[in-house]
Amino acid sequence: MAGRIPLFIAGVVLLPFLLLLLAFRAPLIALKAGVMNLLSVGAAYGVVALAAEGGAFGSLLGVDTDTPVPPFIPVMMFAGRADSSGHYRRRRHHGRRLPRVHH
Repeated sequence: MAGRIPLFIAGVVLLPFLLLLLAFRAPLIALKAGVMNLLSVGAAYGVVALAAEGGAFGSLLGVDTDTPVPPFIPVMMFAGRADSSGHYRRRRHHGRRLPRVHH
């Protein structure tokens, strides 16, 4: 399972990159979307790890001892976050057209 996670992450980042690249023909928008997905998921993983350790932040959420995070949680977080950000980008850029150059 652990060996497949990089392939899963690559697929979840590369597929929207290619779709955005084809839809808008703007590599910078597609690249920014991929980087923002990775940054936001990394931040979410950090919050989950901090809460699972217990301590002051964990006790706010009712976690008093060091608690293991089930292996499916990071996969579900990544897929859910990438999906929701994709919906946001499609809504945000809906109807936006690039100017056509006529030769």
